[in-house]
Amino acid sequence: MLYKLPSNDINVPSNWSKVFTYQLLYRLGCPVMKSVLLSDTKAISQSILDEIKDYLESNQTTLRFQYIKPNSKPIRGGSIVTLDSQCISKYISDEYLLWFMNPLDRLKNKYGINVTFNKHLEKIIYEIVGQGFDVSDLNRGDLKPHETLLLNPSYDRGYYDSLLYRIGVEIIEEKEFFKSIEYRISKLSNMGISVSTDIFNAKFIPLPLSILEKIDKYTTNVFEHFQYNEDINISLSVTEDYKIIFWDIQTFKNKYETFKEK
Repeated sequence: MLYKLPSNDINVPSNWSKVFTYQLLYRLGCPVMKSVLLSDTKAISQSILDEIKDYLESNQTTLRFQYIKPNSKPIRGGSIVTLDSQCISKYISDEYLLWFMNPLDRLKNKYGINVTFNKHLEKIIYEIVGQGFDVSDLNRGDLKPHETLLLNPSYDRGYYDSLLYRIGVEIIEEKEFFKSIEYRISKLSNMGISVSTDIFNAKFIPLPLSILEKIDKYTTNVFEHFQYNEDINISLSVTEDYKIIFWDIQTFKNKYETFKEK
């Protein structure tokens, strides 16, 4: 079956955690990429690929993978792939569903960001990497954040309900920032991607307040949906033209759901 997403009319199983939370983000008003999920990879044909091209309005896609079976070595999604049968056929597997998204060059992102509500601390934690990096660098523990922000949740922002009430900020040292660039170049090289230092800023530029304010409004909707009752991590990117794109949500529950087959 082919699912054209995002949609308020389509419900997917909760163990399809990435797609499930992407749909939830959309329903909570967060901006997400247009996408197509194919639940039967054996059904791929040229006509289906043409339908995907028409919906995405592109001959290319950012390809992600929704695992339906436990896997200790998942494929890293997020690469731009041409929408033709020869390119797509090598990705077919019974372990995951193919998820075709609008093409987005993650090497051109301004920021990759994880926003976490820590129930024990009762704090919201932003972990941020800069231009040329990707939020997956944080999710996989590859890199230390370039910027860390510690915010109070919406219910504890002082008398004037200020976003900046008792905010904490930590910026990476210059030496560590350059080390992270070297690591990122090496990591991309191991993935078969050759880049120069030109894709990175000469120094880390902190997240602008105007973007922080927008992200805070979106993420507050998510945290309030969960009633601040559990640890929640939200992954997002800020594109080269400063658009905000949300990817998915991680909670203990949806991590557990991924180990169930339905």
